[in-house]
Amino acid sequence: MLTKIKRQGRSMEAGYALTTVLAFSTVVFATTLLSLNRMLTAQHGSIRQSYAEDAKEIAESGISTTLESLNSDHPYLLINQYSDSNYEQSGNWGNPSFPSSRCPDTASTGHPDISQTSNLPKGRYRIESFRFEGTQFYGGTGYLKVTGERLGKSNEQLLASATIETSFDIKPKNCNTAFGKPATSSGFPGLLGWSINLGGNDVLGKISGNVLCIDCQDLSQFGANNNSVVGGEKFMGFINVPPVPTLPISVSSSITQQAITAPRTITAGQSNGGMCAQDPNIETLLGEVITHCSISSIDLKGKGLLVVDTTHGPVRLYISGDVNLGGQAGISQIQTGVSEPQAGRLSLFGNSRDNSSSTHQTVMLSGVSKPQPKAANLFAFFPDGTVGINGGAQGTAECDETEECGGGDIRGAVWAQEWNGSNSNNAQLVVPPDMGDQLWNHIGMDYAIGVRDYVALGNNSWANRTQQ
Repeated sequence: MLTKIKRQGRSMEAGYALTTVLAFSTVVFATTLLSLNRMLTAQHGSIRQSYAEDAKEIAESGISTTLESLNSDHPYLLINQYSDSNYEQSGNWGNPSFPSSRCPDTASTGHPDISQTSNLPKGRYRIESFRFEGTQFYGGTGYLKVTGERLGKSNEQLLASATIETSFDIKPKNCNTAFGKPATSSGFPGLLGWSINLGGNDVLGKISGNVLCIDCQDLSQFGANNNSVVGGEKFMGFINVPPVPTLPISVSSSITQQAITAPRTITAGQSNGGMCAQDPNIETLLGEVITHCSISSIDLKGKGLLVVDTTHGPVRLYISGDVNLGGQAGISQIQTGVSEPQAGRLSLFGNSRDNSSSTHQTVMLSGVSKPQPKAANLFAFFPDGTVGINGGAQGTAECDETEECGGGDIRGAVWAQEWNGSNSNNAQLVVPPDMGDQLWNHIGMDYAIGVRDYVALGNNSWANRTQQ
C-alpha cells in the first residue's frame, strides 16, 4: 500500500513537471513569435521607410534636373506657368509667352522633361506644376512642384511616392552675363524694326546701342555694309512690342490737327496755335503732365528747324502722315537749364501697324546742322512706317573709353516697321545707356522692353508630402 502511494506521488510530480515544461515552452514559443513578428514588422517598416526616402530622393533629383534645364536652356520659361493638365495651352510651357526676345544662346523651342525615369533608385519623377509670381522687369518668385515615385520590379508597382514643392527667387539678367556681374548690354533695342537695312548707318552705345530685327532669320538680313558700326548687340526674333500710343480722347476734341510746313516752336504746356493740349489726369511716372499735339505731317524741306521746348514737361507728337526733314531742316529739343535734354521727353508717334508687309508712312529724320551740328534728342515709334535718317553726318559722334557716345544725328531710339539706311549714308543713331529707363519714366513700363535672360536663385521654402 505504501509502495502504491509512493508510485502515485512520483506520477503526480512527473505530471506537474510536464505541465510546467509545456507552459514554459508555450511562453518561450509565444515570446519567440512576438519577437519574430516585431522583427518582421520593424524590417517591413524599415523597407517602407527606405522606399519613402527613395521617392523623396527621386523628387529632389527631378527638381534639381528641372531647374538646371530652365537656367541653362529655357530661362524664358521661368516667367511662364506650367500645369500637368494643360501645359500645352497658351502661355504655358508648351506654348510660352515671350515678353522679350530670347538671348541668342538659349533654345528656341522645347521645355524641360516633364517626366523622367530613374534607375538608382528605380522610379520616376513628374513635374506637377510651376507658377511664377512677379514681373518680367523685376523678377519674382517661382514655385515648382515635383512628384517622385519609387517603383518595384514592375513599373506598374508603386511602392512609395513623395511630392515636394519648393520656391525660389527668379531674377532678370543680361545675356551672356552672370547674375550680379556688371552689365555689358541692357538688351534694350535702340533700333527696332520688323525688317532692317542698316546700310552704312551706325547705331552707337555699348549698353543700349542694340539692333533688333523681329523678322530676320540670320545676320545677313540686317543689310549692313562694311561701314556700318553697331556698338551693342544684334538680336533677332519676336519681342512683345507694346502698341503705339494714340491721342487721348480727353484732349482730341479741344485741338485741331495741323501740318508743319515752316519752322516753328512747340512749347510744353501751351496750345501752340490750337494743335496741343494737356490733360492734368495724364502724367508720367515722374509726375509731369504731358503735352499732346496732333500733326498731320511734317514737311520742312530745308526750311529750318522744328524746335520743341520740353522745359515744362514731356511733349508727344501724334503724326498721321509723312515726315520729311530734308536739306538743312531738323528737329531740336530744348530744355531750359539742361544742355542735353533726355530723349524720352520728346516722342514722335505714328500710326498703328496693320500687320501687312507694306508701310503707309515715310519718315526721314534729321538732327541740327546749323549754326553747329547737334543731335535730335527724341524717341520715334512708327510701327506702320519706313524710317531713316536724311542727309546723315550732321554731327559726328564722339565716344569715350566706355564706348558710350555723344553727338550723332539722332540721340535716342527709333522703332519702325522698316528701317531704311542707304549704303552711302553714314548717319548715326546714338542710344543713351539709360534709354530704356527714360521710356519707362516718360511713356510707361511697357516700353522698357529688352532682350533679357532669367535665372532661378536660392531656395526660400521646401515642403515634403510623402505617401508610403
